[in-house]
Amino acid sequence: MLSAISEINNQRFLKKKLPKKARTSYHSKDEESDCLISFFKKGFLKKFIRSNGKMSEELDFMTAASAFECEPSRKKKKIPSEFFDLLQKNKDFLADLERSEDKYMSSRAGTGHSNEMKISMIVKILLKDTSIFTEEDEEFLQTVKTALEMGNISKKTVQAANNELNKINLDDGIKVLGKLKICFPKRILHFAEVPTKKIPDFKEIILSEYFYIKK
Repeated sequence: MLSAISEINNQRFLKKKLPKKARTSYHSKDEESDCLISFFKKGFLKKFIRSNGKMSEELDFMTAASAFECEPSRKKKKIPSEFFDLLQKNKDFLADLERSEDKYMSSRAGTGHSNEMKISMIVKILLKDTSIFTEEDEEFLQTVKTALEMGNISKKTVQAANNELNKINLDDGIKVLGKLKICFPKRILHFAEVPTKKIPDFKEIILSEYFYIKK
């Protein structure tokens, strides 16, 4: 029941149209220190970055959605002066992340050994012969392929999936499909919708939320 409720709430979060550059502040439910979480969008790429002033890190969708989730009765707090300093740290971290990812992918472009490339290749091989799969299975594989191409799955999730795939016989299509479904559940594939029109390739700040620790 709890997982079903969480799934519904996450879908609502995805579908909700937030004003661009939205800013807000609340008491944290479980953060260990005051911090700012920012939701960035660039074309089809979505990134969630958290900074507490001392360090910044990328968050996966589920962690960010859980942090952003709140009841209507939850009282907002005053946005602190350090909000914009932390926002700049998140922007800087995102820029560094993009540069490192571009450099990494460029260095691996000819080898095909990156986790994303390896799993994409496995999925493409499965899609060459779908006679053993149902239409639902084939749709799932197409969605995973699109998500990987768009970069909409966090590096941690992709790395974990690659580690799991290394444990099984990749010639067994059914086992590979089963492992992919475990590693890439539907809740993290919502951003992988096939585009119907070209989206401008510029960066937007969709939401930044400051979290105060409860004292």
